[in-house]
Amino acid sequence: MELTPREQIKKIIKQSKEILLVAETKDNMDNIASLLGLHLFLDKCGKKNTAVSCDNQKTKDFLPGVSDLRTDLKGAKDFIISLDISRTKVDQFKYNIKDNKLNIHITPRNGYFQAHDVEMKKGKSKFDLIIALGAASLENLGEIYSQNAEIFYEAPIVNIDYRASNEKFGEINLIETAASSVAEIIYSLFADPEAPKIDQDIATCLLAGIIHATNSFQGASTTPSAFTVAAKLVEAGADREKIICGLYRTQSLSHLRLWGRTLARLKTGLRQRIAWSLISPLDFEKSKSKISDLDEIINAVKNNIAKAEIVFLLAEEKPASFYLKIKRARKNIDLDGLAKMLIEKNFQAEKSGSNEAIAFIKKQGSLAELEKDALEAVKKILPA
Repeated sequence: MELTPREQIKKIIKQSKEILLVAETKDNMDNIASLLGLHLFLDKCGKKNTAVSCDNQKTKDFLPGVSDLRTDLKGAKDFIISLDISRTKVDQFKYNIKDNKLNIHITPRNGYFQAHDVEMKKGKSKFDLIIALGAASLENLGEIYSQNAEIFYEAPIVNIDYRASNEKFGEINLIETAASSVAEIIYSLFADPEAPKIDQDIATCLLAGIIHATNSFQGASTTPSAFTVAAKLVEAGADREKIICGLYRTQSLSHLRLWGRTLARLKTGLRQRIAWSLISPLDFEKSKSKISDLDEIINAVKNNIAKAEIVFLLAEEKPASFYLKIKRARKNIDLDGLAKMLIEKNFQAEKSGSNEAIAFIKKQGSLAELEKDALEAVKKILPA
């Protein structure tokens, strides 16, 4: 009988000696929390693993295990210098470093060595398994993939995600579109009587992922399973207070200033079914904030406009550099159809790690012109 993806994953993890854990982590707390939860669980199982994220971790420093995260894959492959000693044996070997150069001195026992006796090459990666979390494609992993592409072709890849847009690039693909988050899927992998019990640190990471992905269980993707898993994680000791403080009570002054300026020009349409705001370069300058702050602000707008079914923010961080973020509050909003309309209007889609939001950039026009284009597309896609 053919093994299910879950069974295949458990089997290949048992067989592996060293595992590389990667995730699409740009502005995605669910993915990074899941990455850390899986890292800590594999540690507990005695499995050697390395978790890598090129994202800025400052906003995630409340999560257990965050100090273990590496930001690159330096040292993942050796550089090998081979010397053919079939004709001439080695008598002595020594090295020194001078003027930023490594000098290797090899004394032959008899005869001499020639240049063609030396071969230089890169060694194979030390990882015999890669687990990718929440990435629709390998390219979505960013620099982790683009700067180390050969590593991803040397080891089998386990691909875990909940988005229907996932390209199924792994040798094993566990894509559960009914799940609310990557953290929920990771938890289901741990639910094995033979596996170690989930401890407080692992539970805290996974609950943080679920809470963020579901917007504190208010998001359109929230499922009954999300509540069930969250309850089990709390029972396992998840530190809910630490999570709430880390996610919602650590807003910077710059973030709050931008939030105020966003609210000051908030607009609504179609009897508040649509809510949006425009953010100018002056807003960013005066609040000392940046584009990445918009993710939490759009959540706040969505949560505070009760009738809003779809929300968007159109920001100009610097002259002629526009960013459009759109978030739905109802599942029946066709974000894929909306994305196609906006691409036809020359918006460039940005890779996104969410089922409920899409983002675009554009390098021409004005806030007023792009507001008109975005609003027109949103109105067309909104259900009657």
